[in-house]
Amino acid sequence: MSTAAEHRDRVLRAIDERELVDFARRMAEIPSQCSIDPEEGVAAHIEARMKEAGLATELRQVQPHRPNVLGFLRGSGGGPSLMFNGHTDTQPISIDWPYGHESSIENGVMRCPGIRNRTSGVAAMVMAAVAIARAGVRLRGDLIVAGVMGHHDGSVGTRQLISEGLVPDLAIVPEPTDLGVRTIQSGTVNLRIHVRGRSGPTGSPAVYRKYSNLDNYPVDAIQRAVKVMQALETVQWTCAPYPPMPDLPMYHVAGITGGYGPYCKPLFAPDYCTLVLRVLAVPGQTAESVKADVERTLAAMRRIDPDLQTEVEVAGKMRLPLQIDNNSYVAQAMRRAHVAVTGQEPVLGAVLPNSYFGCDAQPLAEAGCQAISYGPAGHAYYAANRGIVRIDRMVTCARALALAALDICGAGREEVR
Repeated sequence: MSTAAEHRDRVLRAIDERELVDFARRMAEIPSQCSIDPEEGVAAHIEARMKEAGLATELRQVQPHRPNVLGFLRGSGGGPSLMFNGHTDTQPISIDWPYGHESSIENGVMRCPGIRNRTSGVAAMVMAAVAIARAGVRLRGDLIVAGVMGHHDGSVGTRQLISEGLVPDLAIVPEPTDLGVRTIQSGTVNLRIHVRGRSGPTGSPAVYRKYSNLDNYPVDAIQRAVKVMQALETVQWTCAPYPPMPDLPMYHVAGITGGYGPYCKPLFAPDYCTLVLRVLAVPGQTAESVKADVERTLAAMRRIDPDLQTEVEVAGKMRLPLQIDNNSYVAQAMRRAHVAVTGQEPVLGAVLPNSYFGCDAQPLAEAGCQAISYGPAGHAYYAANRGIVRIDRMVTCARALALAALDICGAGREEVR
């Protein structure tokens, strides 16, 4: 009978760096921009590798050409279930990205759009599961590999799995954490602020005074929206300070649409403008409290500018702040695995600034799963991090994920509790 140490050695030997890099590179070059490209190509790429290794696989359509892809290593029983959950969509390529979809490798760094925030972590989790299967190690609990669509649309794919009843006991999400064990994340609230104006032909106060009167002078919705954006800087958020994430709450205007009616006609003054506001929240804040804080600020504006007409709505479902106990089994198993691979302790808890980004761990946690994040890529505030991943970190991630799965799925349920 093989010992646990022999199992670990066999699994680690089954992770081949060249195979991992080739798998990640080919996946990264398949366009899968969220809401732009189909995700079935990436899903098929993932499914083929898992199926080749002997995992049971499924493609579950969520939206046309956007499936969830699942792989299962069924356990012998008595152990907890673990899900590796990574998204198959990438954010749309920005206009300042000069490289297209092609990938390159130089000085141990892979460059390709989406490699940072999706592909490197997904490749690591898939190849970790593949290594366990190839090593012939039988787990007690089930290991589930989930490539989920629609992460950037608000975790659509993961929410679909939850609605289907596929909620594991524990989950690890390979989002960018710089190989830190992230147990704390900000919440996310999206608001739409609709600013209404009063349209009319282009002109000036003198023209309206000559041919009509100033009561008919247009109210420019876009100009009012600019004032709304300025006023947002003064919002007083109703919450207590949260030391693990000291920069929160914070917000940014993520989009603006404006014009005349449903179309922009330059001959007429714009009568509508909609701002998309993204607020990163701390524990204690809710979508309703965030909306109320913004509405209170706009009410103060109206006392100065009676022509201001606004409507605030919550857009989509809030991602609640994530707080998983650092001493939970999943967090400690991931920590032990990282130490075993690197010989160093990882950052555990709030991994700043990575904890300011939401992920699919949050809806999983809302559904009763203990979900954390651990991934190879860096944070995106540093521009040079965008579109790159260090290959050695991707290999480390795959090895650590494999060892964490052996630890978790080999444990009894009473140990995990």
